[in-house]
Amino acid sequence: MKQMIKILRKSDLVKLARDSILADQDYYLDSLNYARKNNDEAEIKRCERRLFEISVELKGLDMHEQLQ
Repeated sequence: MKQMIKILRKSDLVKLARDSILADQDYYLDSLNYARKNNDEAEIKRCERRLFEISVELKGLDMHEQLQ
């Protein structure tokens, strides 16, 4: 029973982390769109770099969920 509760808590934490990361992704996609409209090359690079990092984080969460 205790192990089941731990698994459920971990699952809830993973879902919260995913929601947070997806919100971050939305922010950077909006920022990237704005930067492209304004031809802000530095901001474009920053957003693209962060979006790549976010994709890596999401893949890590997917692998974590598959292991459970």
